[in-house]
Amino acid sequence: TALSKDAVIRKYRKSIKCGVELNRGQLTAVHFAESIWQAKQPNAEEEEEDTTQEWSSVSAIMGGSVGSGKTVAACSLLWKNRKTGPQLVLCSPGALIRWRDELSKINDLNINIFGCKGWSFNGEDGDVFALRTSDILIC
Repeated sequence: TALSKDAVIRKYRKSIKCGVELNRGQLTAVHFAESIWQAKQPNAEEEEEDTTQEWSSVSAIMGGSVGSGKTVAACSLLWKNRKTGPQLVLCSPGALIRWRDELSKINDLNINIFGCKGWSFNGEDGDVFALRTSDILIC
Protein backbone atom coordinates (compact mmCIF):
# COMPACT_ATOMS: atom_id res chain seq x y z
CA THR A 1 0.00 0.00 0.00
CA ALA A 2 1.16 3.53 -0.69
CA LEU A 3 2.18 5.65 2.26
CA SER A 4 0.58 9.04 2.79
CA LYS A 5 2.73 12.13 2.25
CA ASP A 6 2.91 12.66 6.04
CA ALA A 7 4.04 9.06 6.60
CA VAL A 8 6.73 9.41 3.93
CA ILE A 9 8.06 12.59 5.56
CA ARG A 10 8.03 11.00 9.04
CA LYS A 11 9.91 7.98 7.70
CA TYR A 12 12.34 10.21 5.80
CA ARG A 13 13.03 12.31 8.94
CA LYS A 14 14.45 9.19 10.60
CA SER A 15 17.00 8.79 7.78
CA ILE A 16 18.56 12.22 8.38
CA LYS A 17 20.60 12.16 11.59
CA CYS A 18 22.92 15.04 10.71
CA GLY A 19 22.67 16.91 14.02
CA VAL A 20 20.26 19.58 12.75
CA GLU A 21 16.48 19.28 13.07
CA LEU A 22 14.82 19.96 9.73
CA ASN A 23 11.30 21.36 9.53
CA ARG A 24 8.61 19.77 7.37
CA GLY A 25 9.26 22.08 4.41
CA GLN A 26 12.98 21.34 4.48
CA LEU A 27 12.36 17.60 4.71
CA THR A 28 9.95 17.76 1.79
CA ALA A 29 12.50 19.70 -0.31
CA VAL A 30 15.34 17.33 0.54
CA HIS A 31 13.22 14.25 -0.16
CA PHE A 32 12.04 15.70 -3.48
CA ALA A 33 15.55 16.72 -4.62
CA GLU A 34 17.02 13.37 -3.63
CA SER A 35 14.28 11.43 -5.42
CA ILE A 36 14.88 13.45 -8.60
CA TRP A 37 18.66 12.90 -8.49
CA GLN A 38 18.23 9.17 -7.98
CA ALA A 39 15.70 8.86 -10.80
CA LYS A 40 18.13 9.11 -13.71
CA GLN A 41 21.50 7.88 -12.47
CA PRO A 42 23.33 6.14 -15.30
CA ASN A 43 24.11 2.51 -14.64
CA ALA A 44 27.42 1.39 -16.15
CA GLU A 45 26.13 -2.17 -16.52
CA GLU A 46 23.09 -1.04 -18.49
CA GLU A 47 24.82 1.55 -20.71
CA GLU A 48 24.63 0.97 -24.40
CA GLU A 49 27.86 0.42 -26.27
CA ASP A 50 27.34 3.71 -28.12
CA THR A 51 29.02 6.13 -25.72
CA THR A 52 28.17 9.13 -27.90
CA GLN A 53 24.57 9.00 -26.72
CA GLU A 54 24.18 11.25 -23.69
CA TRP A 55 21.69 10.51 -20.94
CA SER A 56 19.45 13.39 -19.98
CA SER A 57 20.54 15.07 -16.78
CA VAL A 58 18.07 15.63 -14.00
CA SER A 59 18.48 18.37 -11.46
CA ALA A 60 16.62 20.40 -8.89
CA ILE A 61 16.79 23.93 -7.54
CA MET A 62 15.50 24.87 -4.10
CA GLY A 63 13.72 28.19 -4.01
CA GLY A 64 12.01 30.19 -1.33
CA SER A 65 12.11 33.37 0.66
CA VAL A 66 15.07 34.47 2.77
CA GLY A 67 15.22 32.44 5.97
CA SER A 68 13.11 29.55 4.67
CA GLY A 69 15.90 27.02 5.29
CA LYS A 70 17.23 26.35 1.79
CA THR A 71 20.87 26.33 2.91
CA VAL A 72 20.18 23.98 5.84
CA ALA A 73 18.21 21.66 3.56
CA ALA A 74 21.07 21.61 1.03
CA CYS A 75 23.55 20.96 3.87
CA SER A 76 21.55 17.89 4.89
CA LEU A 77 21.75 16.62 1.31
CA LEU A 78 25.53 17.05 1.44
CA TRP A 79 25.54 15.13 4.73
CA LYS A 80 23.45 12.30 3.27
CA ASN A 81 25.93 11.99 0.39
CA ARG A 82 29.09 12.44 2.46
CA LYS A 83 30.24 8.85 1.99
CA THR A 84 30.22 9.11 -1.81
CA GLY A 85 33.33 11.30 -1.76
CA PRO A 86 34.31 14.94 -1.38
CA GLN A 87 31.72 17.51 -2.39
CA LEU A 88 31.90 21.04 -3.76
CA VAL A 89 29.76 24.04 -2.86
CA LEU A 90 30.04 27.00 -5.23
CA CYS A 91 28.60 30.24 -3.90
CA SER A 92 29.00 33.99 -4.03
CA PRO A 93 31.67 35.54 -1.79
CA GLY A 94 28.93 37.00 0.40
CA ALA A 95 27.38 33.58 0.97
CA LEU A 96 30.66 31.78 1.72
CA ILE A 97 30.61 32.52 5.46
CA ARG A 98 26.90 31.59 5.68
CA TRP A 99 27.62 28.20 4.09
CA ARG A 100 30.58 27.65 6.41
CA ASP A 101 28.47 28.49 9.47
CA GLU A 102 25.56 26.26 8.42
CA LEU A 103 27.81 23.33 7.48
CA SER A 104 29.64 23.60 10.81
CA LYS A 105 26.36 22.65 12.54
CA ILE A 106 26.26 19.33 10.67
CA ASN A 107 27.87 16.20 12.15
CA ASP A 108 30.68 14.29 10.43
CA LEU A 109 31.70 16.86 7.80
CA ASN A 110 35.15 18.36 7.25
CA ILE A 111 34.74 21.91 5.97
CA ASN A 112 37.42 23.47 3.76
CA ILE A 113 37.22 26.98 2.31
CA PHE A 114 38.78 28.60 -0.73
CA GLY A 115 37.43 32.09 -1.07
CA CYS A 116 37.61 35.80 -0.38
CA LYS A 117 40.45 35.65 2.13
CA GLY A 118 42.40 32.96 0.32
CA TRP A 119 42.93 29.31 1.05
CA SER A 120 42.07 27.71 4.38
CA PHE A 121 42.23 24.06 3.43
CA ASN A 122 42.46 21.83 6.50
CA GLY A 123 44.05 18.80 4.81
CA GLU A 124 47.11 17.28 6.42
CA ASP A 125 49.35 17.81 3.41
CA GLY A 126 47.62 20.99 2.22
CA ASP A 127 46.85 19.53 -1.21
CA VAL A 128 43.35 20.14 -2.58
CA PHE A 129 43.54 16.82 -4.41
CA ALA A 130 43.88 15.05 -1.07
CA LEU A 131 40.21 15.69 -0.24
CA ARG A 132 38.56 12.65 1.31
CA THR A 133 35.12 11.30 1.96
CA SER A 134 33.08 13.68 4.16
CA ASP A 135 35.13 16.69 2.99
CA ILE A 136 33.23 19.72 1.74
CA LEU A 137 35.08 22.35 -0.28
CA ILE A 138 33.36 25.75 -0.31
CA CYS A 139 34.42 28.15 -3.07
